[in-house]
Amino acid sequence: MTQTAKILHFDILESVAMEYRLEDKFQEAIEIYLFLASGDSSLDAGYLAVQLAQCYEQLGRLNEARYWGGRAVEENPTVSDRIEINAHLGPVDVDHLIPAKAYTTEMLPSWQNPKGK
Repeated sequence: MTQTAKILHFDILESVAMEYRLEDKFQEAIEIYLFLASGDSSLDAGYLAVQLAQCYEQLGRLNEARYWGGRAVEENPTVSDRIEINAHLGPVDVDHLIPAKAYTTEMLPSWQNPKGK
């Protein structure tokens, strides 16, 4: 049995991803956008990165949204929607992941600890 190669057109896939978004199926849309972005280092001048940022934000995955928002600005820093998404989301926050003792020298390796031990 011979397998036929599927040729997927960008506009069709993008349309399907938008339909998923309208149905609140953001993870499915993300998978399509990631597929479209793979092998495209420019992310179509940041367009796909904006779409990914918006989907991740809808899922409450704000650090991923911030990452893709940042990628959008890197690819096209003058387009207002790319700048706006970064301003809207703010900086990546990991404070909730860091134990309180990390803010002391207690967790530093001995060679970095100013107390010497």
